Amino acid sequence: MANVTTRAYIKGIGQTPRKSFSPASLVRGRTAADALVILDHTPRRSV
Repeated sequence: MANVTTRAYIKGIGQTPRKSFSPASLVRGRTAADALVILDHTPRRSV
């Protein structure tokens, strides 16, 4: 399987980039399944 890179852009959210960077750094470089498990157990989750 080829290595695929994806980017997500959030517009119209009233949240500072600093707040949303913390969860993003936790899941960067992981599979989608692993990222969902991590975010489900993270108390400070992005909206």
